[in-house]
Amino acid sequence: MIAPRAAGIPILPSMQATHSPVLLALVAAALASCDTAASSSGREARGLVVQNPSDDRRAFFHDFGHVPLGEVVSHTYEVRNTDPDPVTIQKIAPDCACAVPVISYLDPHSGERVRGRSTGEPVITVPPGALVELTIQIDTRHVRQKNIDKLSIVKLSCDSRNEPFPFFELHVVVDSPLQATPEAIELKEIAASNGGLGISKVITGVQGSPVQVLGIASVSEGIEAEVELLPESGVPVWVVTAKVAPGLPLGPFSGAVHLRVTEMDGSGEGPPYPIAVRATVVRDVILRPATVGFGRFSLVDGARAEAVVRAVIPGDRVLVTDAALVGTGAEQIAVAFEPVKPDPAGRSAEWRVELTAHPSMSVELFTGKLRVALDHPTVPELEVTYIGRTR
Repeated sequence: MIAPRAAGIPILPSMQATHSPVLLALVAAALASCDTAASSSGREARGLVVQNPSDDRRAFFHDFGHVPLGEVVSHTYEVRNTDPDPVTIQKIAPDCACAVPVISYLDPHSGERVRGRSTGEPVITVPPGALVELTIQIDTRHVRQKNIDKLSIVKLSCDSRNEPFPFFELHVVVDSPLQATPEAIELKEIAASNGGLGISKVITGVQGSPVQVLGIASVSEGIEAEVELLPESGVPVWVVTAKVAPGLPLGPFSGAVHLRVTEMDGSGEGPPYPIAVRATVVRDVILRPATVGFGRFSLVDGARAEAVVRAVIPGDRVLVTDAALVGTGAEQIAVAFEPVKPDPAGRSAEWRVELTAHPSMSVELFTGKLRVALDHPTVPELEVTYIGRTR
């Protein structure tokens, strides 16, 4: 067969010569080799092929339809490796934190189930002909946008010569009676002695919906909450106020406020509607960052690094009385501190602490502690690590 002529390129007589018998034999052999590779296992080699499609027109697509908020749904794709060679899946990448994939196959020789890695690469190597189970779970609580179409895509990267980048599509509509803004009350860093306060505004999930908020159903330990109806422009808006109590242990805090709500049609009482409350409990005064890094610097230039002392309680002020280093190279690093917008007494809500490493540093790697002394009723001293390297 003569290849189609490219536009604007004439076919010269020399190009119309009779095909060589040797060339034809080589082409026939190559085609036969391809056919043999594809049919050696009795099937066409097409890479990873879905065996149980929900939609014959879109084998990699599955529709969960409408799912109530709070439910966790999953679908398992049965996927056959139709290639004559093993296929290594290097990566499985969901486009949304709401989707969690798990992959495995049943070893035909041992009868044991071989599971893919949940972290790291490669994920799994699938033998020729093996039937893979790819289960994708969707947690509706982690789907950001509710009451609208959501298409979650999970992409695979593999070394199949026929289908190296298959991707799976899952459609879902999360039915939520309400919509909170923000969806979670994020208080970030809160002082241990003071706690924290935040709000979220709640409206109906669909405009004109008869759903009503009836009150507070429950709260997690360490949280106080109240809800108040404050309509805006004739639209019902429920303002939820959550207060994290003082005296909690230092570190991450996570809880929730659960609202009492009616059914979707406005009748009776439906499942509680959750609003997450998250915070990090810290001391009343903090020193950041936790590690003050100089990076790698030239002995000719020296280097500078900076830390910040901050009072966490709104309106609180602190006085830095001293700052010093203890550790390797401490004698060759100068320390200075100054307040940001101090009051007449010299106290400030924030202080800058500057560390200057001199060009004459005699050690290649140096590390130690930066200690800051304070005049404050609950926090007398703060400490963080410093580190640097010369080149």
